Amino acid sequence: MKVFYIEPYEKSLARKLHEDAIAFETEESHGELPKRVEFLHFEGVAPRQFHNMFRASDRKNDAGKFIPLRIHEADKAMPEYLDSYQDFEAKAVEFLESELNSLRDQSIEKSPSGGSVVSIIGGL
Repeated sequence: MKVFYIEPYEKSLARKLHEDAIAFETEESHGELPKRVEFLHFEGVAPRQFHNMFRASDRKNDAGKFIPLRIHEADKAMPEYLDSYQDFEAKAVEFLESELNSLRDQSIEKSPSGGSVVSIIGGL
């Protein structure tokens, strides 16, 4: 049996929890009947993205005449991210930690007792 996944969830614990029942991509030998369910990556346009990729806008002018496509002037249909989601999450955590440290420093300076506000922020 094969399962084609469209948009993988990289943090999924499926591989770890079901390693005896799931094979990802090329883990099984393709010459014999697989002993586990094969999870394969779908290649193509995901159904949710189909409209974004192939919408027909500005194909005719007001008079109904065809407007030729100018490839070099065309806009991208999908955003292109330079960072992977892991890099993005690491930067978000780093930012959050710096903000928490800043709040801790500010609360120590403002708190006359020096402990109650810090302990609340420290517990976040």
